[in-house]
Amino acid sequence: MKIATFNIQNLFHRDNELMKGPKGQNFQSWVDEFHALMGKSLRSDTDFDRLRELAFLLGFTSKSTEPYLVLRKRGGQLYVKPRGVALEERATAKIGWNGWVQVHSIPIDEKAVSHKVRIVADADPDILVLQEVEDRMSLSDFNGKLAEQYEITPYAQLLYLEGNSDQGLGMAVLAKNGYLVDSIKSHAHEKGRSDDPLFDIDCPEYSIITPKGESITVINGHFPEKDQGDTKETQRKAQAKRVAERYRKLLSKGREQVVVCGTLNDVSYSDALSPLLRDTHIKDISRHDEFQVIADKGTDGAYFRMGAYQKGVNIRQRDYLLCSPILFAKLESSGMDRRGIWPVEKPKWPTYPTVTSKTVQASDHPLLWAQFHGI
Repeated sequence: MKIATFNIQNLFHRDNELMKGPKGQNFQSWVDEFHALMGKSLRSDTDFDRLRELAFLLGFTSKSTEPYLVLRKRGGQLYVKPRGVALEERATAKIGWNGWVQVHSIPIDEKAVSHKVRIVADADPDILVLQEVEDRMSLSDFNGKLAEQYEITPYAQLLYLEGNSDQGLGMAVLAKNGYLVDSIKSHAHEKGRSDDPLFDIDCPEYSIITPKGESITVINGHFPEKDQGDTKETQRKAQAKRVAERYRKLLSKGREQVVVCGTLNDVSYSDALSPLLRDTHIKDISRHDEFQVIADKGTDGAYFRMGAYQKGVNIRQRDYLLCSPILFAKLESSGMDRRGIWPVEKPKWPTYPTVTSKTVQASDHPLLWAQFHGI
């Protein structure tokens, strides 16, 4: 059995707030002013002149090169879908549009999409666990690209959970080659100390049946990112504690083949992750003797983890693939693939030749994989 986990940072379109760009204070003030003018019931000639100026400053034109818009039936969110390249008229009087819609997501660069496809195709796992997926339609399109562009077997099962995120950050699992997702249990409804959800997105459990009839449980986690001052540390610790409780409960019920994976957004030696990493016997695949990673050639890389420099170095780790001791004993090999990540400073690890900037990178996160025998 080969399993992989990847924070793919959306497939085709991503929320504006998550796209880190060089837009300064002036840009935001223009956006606010534009929205304020559009919200007025009556607008003067001066208002229209200013709207034209702001439209120029914000990069609006009378033509749109965005492929097409899809209004999702549930949630009423307007998404840009990356298909086709024909020029289409924006809202004009000729087409009867009399309104203003603020689109909260923008299309991801086509080259970045191709790198996402390539890194998954290169791993080609039986079970693929993803974080930050925008919707099931995009997941289906992505699965089609895997088969079309790399002639690998497409995934027979694609399961998506939206969770609590309002920024299109859902969780997904894909399975093929006889591996079947038997059940899914969402934990998006669980509450923390306050009345707010414990998990910002979700932390689903997948029960997977192998071709040999064995049962594997996969917990797909996504904890909040570290911020300046790190006000989220308490929440991450509460989440880690809850995952550890679920892990122990599974073991107590005889379900001893458990994988915990995803973006936990903290280093392994942090106090926040201690309930899971130190208070249980769960194992990190990066500690296996056959863990494979191409070492960095310098000291200014943006992503570090066990094996990135040398054995024993483990700092700034965010993504994990953990497994129970019984599964760890069946681990043949494992690895981390960073070829889709563009280093912040000078490239210090090999990337795909076409990854030439942060804009076209696959993700800020590596893909982690593990190969088990006898399952």
